[in-house]
Amino acid sequence: MVVGHNSYSKISLNPIAVKLLKPVCILGMPASGKSYFAEALALHWEVPCIHLDQVIERAEGRSIEQIWDRYQESAFRSLERYYLMHQLIQKPVVMSLGGGTAAHFDNMFLIQNLSFSIWLKVGLSVLEQRILEKPRPLFQNLDEIMPKLEALMNFRYQYYERASLVVELNNDEPKTLTNVTTYCQRQNIISE
Repeated sequence: MVVGHNSYSKISLNPIAVKLLKPVCILGMPASGKSYFAEALALHWEVPCIHLDQVIERAEGRSIEQIWDRYQESAFRSLERYYLMHQLIQKPVVMSLGGGTAAHFDNMFLIQNLSFSIWLKVGLSVLEQRILEKPRPLFQNLDEIMPKLEALMNFRYQYYERASLVVELNNDEPKTLTNVTTYCQRQNIISE
């Protein structure tokens, strides 16, 4: 199922208390709004929200950027997989993942089998604009944003496409949260 999402607007929806029956993982490209959407959904459902990158940073006592600089990507991806697995077997929460989490090791298999996953599908021009407004460590050279986004898209979409639900941009966020809620109720991901 594909539903719409307008990121970075304020939520004006009344929360509903639900019980999460399995974790809900939010995945997508850098700057797609994963953290924001996870927080909005968790707020709407009145359930806990975590961000995998923050879990890693707290546990390791370093920022993601420091981990990358010191240990390189392969070591970071190993840590990421460890903490992903750990979080997936804990009490269910809404969890935003790093942009590359789904594309390494067997992470997408774990995500598919141990959680309900939502892919925030955002156009490349929107991602580029967001990165220009709020730079990210992966995009140090601003002249190479679009080529890098295209390369990441070409590699990662094959993993993202395996998500349980796809959320695309539109201009009606409250309706999007309602649609996601209805879909998750029908799939027995949440109960009231």
